[in-house]
Amino acid sequence: MAEWEEIKAITLSWQGYPGVLTEIVREAVEEVEVIIFTSDASSVENILNNAGVNTNQVTYINQSTNSIWIRDYGQHTVYANDVGDQVLIDWIYNRPRPLDDESPELIANF
Repeated sequence: MAEWEEIKAITLSWQGYPGVLTEIVREAVEEVEVIIFTSDASSVENILNNAGVNTNQVTYINQSTNSIWIRDYGQHTVYANDVGDQVLIDWIYNRPRPLDDESPELIANF
């Protein structure tokens, strides 16, 4: 699907940049569910709560990642069956970052 299409959720990798990620979550939760990959959900929850971010729409997946660039290695949503269904694509990831490469399968299982 194109970047202007309506979405149900976004995924983030909580790797550094807590101030920027906090502001992304703050704005995103007003529209969609936010799914965060992190090795320390309670720490991220505390950061968001201390910043006054509503975390009712936030879900944590307890998984470390190698980098923040989840758009590069995460799942891509596409339409199937003449836009009747949405499916996740897990492209071949050409970097030596095994934890990043696991994220599409974890989202699919979620």
